Amino acid sequence: MIEIKLLDFIRNKQFGTIKLGAPKQQVIEFLGEPDGYSNPDFNPEYFDAILFDRFQFNFRNNCLDSISNGYILSLRTWRFNKNFHYQNDHFKFTSWFKKTWIDTRLENFKRKLDQEHIAYKEEPFFDTMKLIVGDNLVLLFASELSYHKEPDEWMKIDPKVLNLRFSQFNLFMPNM
Repeated sequence: MIEIKLLDFIRNKQFGTIKLGAPKQQVIEFLGEPDGYSNPDFNPEYFDAILFDRFQFNFRNNCLDSISNGYILSLRTWRFNKNFHYQNDHFKFTSWFKKTWIDTRLENFKRKLDQEHIAYKEEPFFDTMKLIVGDNLVLLFASELSYHKEPDEWMKIDPKVLNLRFSQFNLFMPNM
């Protein structure tokens, strides 16, 4: 069983030893049989994906093009998705979160990245705040109070009341 830690994923921009550009078969050998596959009727030619719960591994021409999870924070309940700490027979994904309501808050997340000397850029992105690590990792933070609002609206709300929390990530191939 291989443990993949969120902090290592952010720092190294790879999923365990799986790097962007890896062949699909190598990803499956490392991570095990996926929970699901993308529907080929809805994907453009040469694109497909494999799923491990909400962890999505996207492939272009059979090479890993991006890794994402869009369901870290439930947009129905605004609570942390416990399945984020996923585990199968081959790997488990873990984080430093002890108290998810507190540890997933934007200010606490940034504090952790600062302690780990992980550089990021912060900017509003539609109804979320995004932290950009390097040129190809985006961490999104959302709130019930920012949902479906423009930044000029939700950024006026006191940050403690707004309570932006870790909601999604996307690691993608950098532009060449």
